[in-house]
Amino acid sequence: MDGASRSDLVGLGYLVFEVRDLEAWDDLLVETIGATRGEIGADGARTYRFDEKRARLFLVPGEADDLVAMGFEARDTAAIDRVIARARAAGIDVAIGTAEESADRFASALVRLR
Repeated sequence: MDGASRSDLVGLGYLVFEVRDLEAWDDLLVETIGATRGEIGADGARTYRFDEKRARLFLVPGEADDLVAMGFEARDTAAIDRVIARARAAGIDVAIGTAEESADRFASALVRLR
């Protein structure tokens, strides 16, 4: 198979929100929605859990007050390679994250598509 299939990406891994008021978001997530606070990442991100995963939601300080990234779970490393190849073939800019960036998101690999 030379193109990515729908089964290469098996689910949404996490969301990253850049927010101005970390405390207000923390209150919303923990007190209203019922998320569990997780670790503070090396990049300063606050993490929140909703299930057995280390983090499903990351809050990073900033001005956007918006969703700035989504992470997807891939079936395996070959699936990641197929997604990258398909994105490049479609003219999408692909940037491979560093080991540190991957670790910040508790991921084995991080790929940016723009």
